[in-house]
Amino acid sequence: MRTLLRWIDRMRQLSWPKTPPNQQPTTPSPAPMESDDPLDLTSFRPSQIVDDENPVHEIMFGDLEIKTPPPSPPAFMIGPGRSGSHFLQAVMAGSDNLLALHFDQIYPFADSFTHYSKFHSLPLDIGGFVWSRRCLVERAALKGKSYFEASPLSSLMIEDLDRSFDKAVFIFLVRDPVNTVASMVARHNYRRRFAVDNPDLISGYQYNTPRPATYFGSQGPRGKEEFERWVRLTEIGKTSWYWRTVCEKALEQFDRIADGRKRIIRIEDFDYEQYLRLTELFAFKPIPKPDFDGLRVDPPGKTGNTRPLVDYEDWSIDARREFQEETSELAERFGYQLTKP
Repeated sequence: MRTLLRWIDRMRQLSWPKTPPNQQPTTPSPAPMESDDPLDLTSFRPSQIVDDENPVHEIMFGDLEIKTPPPSPPAFMIGPGRSGSHFLQAVMAGSDNLLALHFDQIYPFADSFTHYSKFHSLPLDIGGFVWSRRCLVERAALKGKSYFEASPLSSLMIEDLDRSFDKAVFIFLVRDPVNTVASMVARHNYRRRFAVDNPDLISGYQYNTPRPATYFGSQGPRGKEEFERWVRLTEIGKTSWYWRTVCEKALEQFDRIADGRKRIIRIEDFDYEQYLRLTELFAFKPIPKPDFDGLRVDPPGKTGNTRPLVDYEDWSIDARREFQEETSELAERFGYQLTKP
């Protein structure tokens, strides 16, 4: 396993754009701070943590004494993804007493591997993941701020986070499954052949996958009967299966969290009034309504699809039927009325 991880990490580095030969690698310039925190966590992007000559992750998750009590418990937004996490993070980042990060500002490759391991119930020690969040909570506390994270990749780590952070808050963010699945499909996750010889085992790395994080975030079922059913599904059917499976696994943990520390939010309903009501869950200073409305009209995170979205009306009859079969029960729980096939 260790050799495999080293190989995957090497492939990830090779596939990332390199610094031109005549250009010196740049390092993030620490912003002026009133605390002794050496890193401005809001100023960097994933490209800064994949270059050995620019080891932001070593600063970010290195030796750090966890000693500063946070002003309030951390809050974690989880859910199936493609549901508005960029928008929610941007809204929370506007609060001057929160350090609000999106998963792509943390370490998406590492988080996607942890998500993959949890998805398949592998016997994974969770210490590295928990330590990373302790570091982020500490760095927020050094600035006198509380920590907020928007990360679908943490959806299967709810219990681990709950055990690690007293009175942590969890927000389960969902979006109409029609739009969510369409957005997932636009990412090409299940367009390629899924090669498996023994479906009773966890599928091996798919070499036609462009990035490790894509593979870790587009898994298939385990077990001959279920795999043979799944592999015959359309791309939309496979994606719908993944949406349902992640939601079910996450909700199994989410449902065990005390009611006063959790909330399910439908992104379509998330207006300024609902935003203000989140202060009942955890302490933060709300942004003014005009700022909220501006983000609502032009939300971040709309880029990144590798092909156009396909409207539900343009799906095949088989794709619609599979979508309905996979998602209808959970869609009803979330309060969505699905169109008939």
